[in-house]
Order: sequence, then structure tokens, then C-alpha cells
Amino acid sequence: EWSGLGTLMTSSRTTRMQTLQRLTEMQEFLKFVADARNFDGFSAAGELLRKWSCRLPDSRLDPVHIWDDVVQNRCVMMDKLTVLFEKQADGSTTAIGGLSMDMDEDSSMDVTSPMRHSTDGGSSGTATVASLSAFRELCLREQATLFLTLAGSARLQSNHSVARRYLKLSQDL
Repeated sequence: EWSGLGTLMTSSRTTRMQTLQRLTEMQEFLKFVADARNFDGFSAAGELLRKWSCRLPDSRLDPVHIWDDVVQNRCVMMDKLTVLFEKQADGSTTAIGGLSMDMDEDSSMDVTSPMRHSTDGGSSGTATVASLSAFRELCLREQATLFLTLAGSARLQSNHSVARRYLKLSQDL
């Protein structure tokens, strides 16, 4: 489809690129989760988050709904990564790649609430409690940055109600 679009068809190309970004990030997440070696430490997860933070929609050209999709997807994926690391630290599993991607009732995917914190002081894997806490903080900082960046984009596009909503969400973290 991409090769069939003319170079002057910028609107059509932009729409295709917006779809590709969401699919690319989902594919990166699924590949990451499928490889149990990525859960031996937190460096691979941190690298994935850094890669995503360098790939944001354009503040002026991309509509707010595209920003919202990207931000919500990333928040869900960061929350799921945190849950998977918590399960490994709790000793719930030894093979992360075999975990179900379904969320259980006690770990809701509400991105407006802070990520769950482990109360267990023990660690059975290489994921230590201190490292898990640092990873949680990294995810919360990334969420706040995404919310603030989206708020800035919404303000530039004169969508002040969305800008206020995401400013409030960033404060609630």
C-alpha cells in the first residue's frame, strides 16, 4: 500500500504511518514479553521504554486522538511489564514468556491510577525488590512525561479540555 501512495499524498501517508506506529510498538512489546531472557534484569525493559520515548507523534500535525491512542497503549504495556516483573520477583513463575496476557481482577488496567506496588520483601529471581521499585518509578516518570507531552500537543491544537484532562492525570501520578 505504501508504495502505491504518491509523494504528494501527505495526508494518506501520515494516516498510514500513524497506524504503523501503534502496530510496531505492539509488536515490539509482544516480542519482548515472549523472550524470557528479557526478564533476567531491567536493562532490556529500560531500553524498550527509551526506544518508545524517542518515537512520539508530531505535536502539531498528529491529531489528539492519535496521541491518545499511543499514550494509552504505552501505559497499558508498561503496566503489564511491571506486573510481569512483579510476578517474577514474587516467585510466581519461572518462565515469563508462558504467562497469560490476560489481566486478573486485582490488577486493573486503569492508567489513571499509579502502578501496583509489591509488598513482598523477598525476591526469588534476579529481579530484586530495589530494582523493581526503580523500574516502577521509571514507568511512572515515563507516564507523566507522556501525559505532559500530550497536554502540550493538545494545547497547541487548541484542544484545551484534553490538555486540562492530561495535566490533571499527570498530577495524579
